[in-house]
Amino acid sequence: MRAFGGDSSPATQAELQGMVDTMLAVSFTLLREVRDFDEMPDVADDLFLLGLKCLTYAPHLLLTPNNLPPLVNCALAGMLVQVSRPLPSLCCPSGRE
Repeated sequence: MRAFGGDSSPATQAELQGMVDTMLAVSFTLLREVRDFDEMPDVADDLFLLGLKCLTYAPHLLLTPNNLPPLVNCALAGMLVQVSRPLPSLCCPSGRE
C-alpha cells in the first residue's frame, strides 16, 4: 500500500482494488461469527492491519459499498470480542507499541 497506494495510474489502481477486494472477501468469509475472532486472531489482526494501511495510503480502496460496511462490522465485532486481550492492530493502530 505504501509504495503503490498513491499511484494514479488506472492500471495500478485496478490491480490494487482487485487484490484488496479479494483479501477482504476471504477475511469476511472466515470471520462470520464472534467465536471466529477467538479461533483465528491472526486473520482478524491481518484484516485490521490491511484496513489501516488502506485508510492511510489508499482510502478509496476501502470506501466502496462492497468493502466498507463489512469491514466496519468486523472491526466492531473484533473490538467487542478482544476487549480483554486486544489484538495489536486494535491497540496500536499506528504500528508503534
